[in-house]
Amino acid sequence: MIKKNYVARLFEGICDDAKSRIIRAAIDEFAIFPFAAVRTRQIAAKAGVNHAAISYYFGGKSELYMETIRQLSEYVHAYIAVYFARGVEIEKSKSIDEAKRLIFDFIMSRVCIDAKTDSVMRSIILITTREEMYPTEAFDLIYEKIIYPSIVLLEKLLAIATCGRYAGERARIIAQMLLGQTMMFNSARVGFKRANSWTTFGSAEYRKVEEVFSRVLERILS
Repeated sequence: MIKKNYVARLFEGICDDAKSRIIRAAIDEFAIFPFAAVRTRQIAAKAGVNHAAISYYFGGKSELYMETIRQLSEYVHAYIAVYFARGVEIEKSKSIDEAKRLIFDFIMSRVCIDAKTDSVMRSIILITTREEMYPTEAFDLIYEKIIYPSIVLLEKLLAIATCGRYAGERARIIAQMLLGQTMMFNSARVGFKRANSWTTFGSAEYRKVEEVFSRVLERILS
């Protein structure tokens, strides 16, 4: 578990103190509403704490938002560290097949299904998507911990997977397109399900997306 990271505690099923509950409620509210529309009283009510607890622990709405962004950015950075480690080994081996596999695994790891265990990650994706579209001072944290490292990883993998055909700026553009489309896929889920006549997006639907994306990626990299 990340030291003093309440988002990590949520993924471990630990939400037994006021700070954890406030962060959990804040993630939900900031995912659904833009910053200006979020009310700390609603966060307090959802967290089951006195409204004054937010000021006591975090200082106010702005400070709570920045702390929420810091915590989720640190968590996601640690969450994707395993992919970075694989990337380092692939840089050494220059394995085309392994590079292709890691691109696939990394992108699909960001596709969330409609399960309770994925609700926090889905909210994180919605928050980061909004920050991409309407950046605040919190964007620097997200960019440093999540966006930039992800782009760099995919850029390097794309160069290896295509034997240098896509490298440098061209690889960065493809990397950002892949990441951007994945973010939109998660944030525009209702329309996607309706278009496919799906009532849910569970494991079965995930496998369908996985199969299609595998073919599309192979075409991109071939």
